[in-house]
Amino acid sequence: MVMQIAVKVETGFNCNWRNIEPLQPEGFKGQTANEKETLKNSIVKNGFHDAFDVWQHDGKLLSIDGVHRKIALLELAEEGYEIPKQLPCTYVTAENETEAATIILSRNSQHSHILSAAVMTAAFKIPATMIEAVVPQKNLDRWNGIDNDIPKHEDNTVYSDNEDLDTYQDADSETEKYTTNITAQYTNLKTKSQILQIYLMVINVAILLKV
Repeated sequence: MVMQIAVKVETGFNCNWRNIEPLQPEGFKGQTANEKETLKNSIVKNGFHDAFDVWQHDGKLLSIDGVHRKIALLELAEEGYEIPKQLPCTYVTAENETEAATIILSRNSQHSHILSAAVMTAAFKIPATMIEAVVPQKNLDRWNGIDNDIPKHEDNTVYSDNEDLDTYQDADSETEKYTTNITAQYTNLKTKSQILQIYLMVINVAILLKV
């Protein structure tokens, strides 16, 4: 049985998705193993429904949005899934690499696992004023590790794309189970102690009545 990936989106343009190259520098954005598997499962079950956003520059097809989708598709192809050579894409216009990189920052400021915005801003010399104009302050704080909701190491650095957050979540889960167990044991001991105290009181009353 041939396993095919259905295409569930139309843009009017198709491109050879295997030829798309990343514009973002290495270390800009991360993806945990769990996030990658979730994306792959979504593509298998729901089809390819989110077109690639690309910028055509100097004869290259550069990714504005879709780096992780390409990685997921390549792995699915290796696993035996049949994927069309051409997939829907949207062509983005930009005057230069700085503008294209700013668009990437803006796109990823809402939902992506940013490891270091600094590598992007430094690589394309994006002015701080330009970044502040397209990225909400709360997301700038998030990139700088100010947001306490971001999973971090003890040294306050975020997990890299080579680390599976499930490992740390499982550890937290085990800690929670241990704490719950200790609490239950304490409660049980406390209840037994109360019963023993009541029993001793009854014995004392019985002795007094006999006297």
